Amino acid sequence: MSYRPQYAMPPTPPGFQDEEFEYYFDSTNTPGLQPLVSGQQLNKVTLQLQQDAEFIWRAIEISGNTGPLQIRFYDPFDNELSAVTIECDRAYGATLNAAEPVGRLPVVFEPPITCPAGGFLQVDILVL
Repeated sequence: MSYRPQYAMPPTPPGFQDEEFEYYFDSTNTPGLQPLVSGQQLNKVTLQLQQDAEFIWRAIEISGNTGPLQIRFYDPFDNELSAVTIECDRAYGATLNAAEPVGRLPVVFEPPITCPAGGFLQVDILVL
């Protein structure tokens, strides 16, 4: 996914190089993301980042029909990114119609969140 910041960003420091990179998390690569039933809640499911370089978290995109799912993300320093869980289809989708989840756009974080190499993100998941 290409990224264009809304505001001017400082240039990449000398000796470093920016490279586009995407993480994909689902039940096949993250055991904590197994299918849930109505009323079930999981707290602080770990989303492990790679060890080789820091990651600049600039946007998120949630694909597929999430149904009545609410989430809350935490940054690598255990800071909540929202005070409560938020409905996926309203917060992270390009449309507000849950019946048409295809064609979603990434939701950009301003400012981006710098994640250390080998760090991790966390997510709370609630199925209504």
